[in-house]
Amino acid sequence: MRILFGIVFALAALALLIWVVSPGPARAPGEPGGQESGRHLPADAYPLYPGASWGGEEPTAEDGAVDYSVSATPFADITDIASVTEPFLSYYDRKLSAAGWSVDVAREAAGPGSELVPYLKGGQELIVSYSSVFKNNPPGEPEQCPCDTTLRLESVGG
Repeated sequence: MRILFGIVFALAALALLIWVVSPGPARAPGEPGGQESGRHLPADAYPLYPGASWGGEEPTAEDGAVDYSVSATPFADITDIASVTEPFLSYYDRKLSAAGWSVDVAREAAGPGSELVPYLKGGQELIVSYSSVFKNNPPGEPEQCPCDTTLRLESVGG
């Protein structure tokens, strides 16, 4: 009888340990509260732009501070960058403006195939950006598509 009680007690303790240590239900990338993402980007960044496939959050270290970013799977061999980037930028402009974020116009930047838009709210900064890698361009010639374009969000401070 004592052996049976000991076995039952050991199994119950093991089940309790597994329950306490387990990470919880898996969440899809881009879903708040998931182990891969949602822990460090501001909540207003979620849900992530639905027109892309997102990876998990990655820490970025710059100037001794650790921030977090999430990138979409690159759109490969596109010939019209705006068809990919304008809906992405519009999505975040509408979403973040409605949540009380404002664009830091003095720090906005754009160039051939790239753009960076910093949004501020309280002590937080969320950078909405994209960058492109142009293909098959001879040296000295203007950059032109086809290209691969990557969408990205990065949290700074907060």
